[in-house]
Amino acid sequence: MSDSKDIILEIKLMKESLERLILNKESESTYGEVMKILEKLESVCINREILKQTKIGVVMTAVKKEFCTVNNIAIVTKADELIRKWKDSLATNTKQTPNNDEKLNDQDVQSTAKKLKKSDENKTKDIQESQDQDKNEIKENIKEEEILHKEYTGPLTGDVMRDKARHFLWKAMVTGVPYSQAKLMKESQVCEIAAEIESVLHREYIVKGDNSVRDYNLQLKTIKWNLSDLKNPELNSKLYVGKITPEEIARMQSREMASDAKQKEREKQKQESLEACQSDWDLRNLIQKEGQFTCGKCKTNKTTYYQMQTRSADEPMTTFVRCLNCGNRWKF
Repeated sequence: MSDSKDIILEIKLMKESLERLILNKESESTYGEVMKILEKLESVCINREILKQTKIGVVMTAVKKEFCTVNNIAIVTKADELIRKWKDSLATNTKQTPNNDEKLNDQDVQSTAKKLKKSDENKTKDIQESQDQDKNEIKENIKEEEILHKEYTGPLTGDVMRDKARHFLWKAMVTGVPYSQAKLMKESQVCEIAAEIESVLHREYIVKGDNSVRDYNLQLKTIKWNLSDLKNPELNSKLYVGKITPEEIARMQSREMASDAKQKEREKQKQESLEACQSDWDLRNLIQKEGQFTCGKCKTNKTTYYQMQTRSADEPMTTFVRCLNCGNRWKF
């Protein structure tokens, strides 16, 4: 009994840790801690009573859902495996042997023996099916050394150009992410996604688009280039988990497919260009006055400035200052 209580206490502590880590799911340091807890839970024998008292199943479902939103395939896959493992364990233990306190006659003993034998056969069958399933899942995982030589095995159209496009899209999806992520992606699912993307491209540019092969090829190359970019694995992850659909990516412009970091960088460059243009206009059109602001670099007061509303309306305007002596710029 004490062992059972210790296990329940330990699982409750792990449950509390997972609840805390979910709140900080955006941090990369969180991923390693979550994986350690999941691996530890994998080694614990879970029964119906433990699930009932600890509510660990509820938290595991939350882990799967929340980390799916940040495209962490490793955690989502591990959480899903644990949930399925616990469900299978409960299903196996549902059949109970007769109460030992009851008096069994000869006929009952024979009946019980038959049931036990059948139960053993079922368990053996379940184990075999589980092993077969594991083998199938291993086959589904894309092996690193085979990626460059593997061929697309998804749905075909019979059209050489279209089938080649599907192969390009599939190859881009599996080579555009680190191997640690690619090995968790099921080949059949990636093939299906590639086929769906190509189908949308064909419908939009060939069927509806006046047979515009040029536009079809341009959009195909844009998608392929972005999917194969190892600096942007987030795009592949979002597509794989369904956060971006094949319909959506087929219509996206290249800038929309860029990584979050790239989009922020472009926005920053755009803002800096606008500020530079505005500053040049000030230099050409404003009367230069001394004494408004002191340059932090050359310590002169030969500066000009302008103001823009870059924050919400109820906050003060941002002031942009440029030193006429050394060219130093700053804002506050």
